[in-house]
Amino acid sequence: MIAGLDEAGRGPVFSNMVLCGVLFDERMLDELKAAGVRDSKLLSPKKRGVLAKFITEKALK
Repeated sequence: MIAGLDEAGRGPVFSNMVLCGVLFDERMLDELKAAGVRDSKLLSPKKRGVLAKFITEKALK
């Protein structure tokens, strides 16, 4: 399995923090790379939206 994690917030020292994760089968790695899944800070808002749908559909349930 492959896990992807992300956090939002300034950390527990300064304020609240939100953390989320998603799991994929290892066989999905090439498809994830081909779709452009990478650090969300490097993606445009439009691309993040497209990938959010892709990730939601492909993640392990």
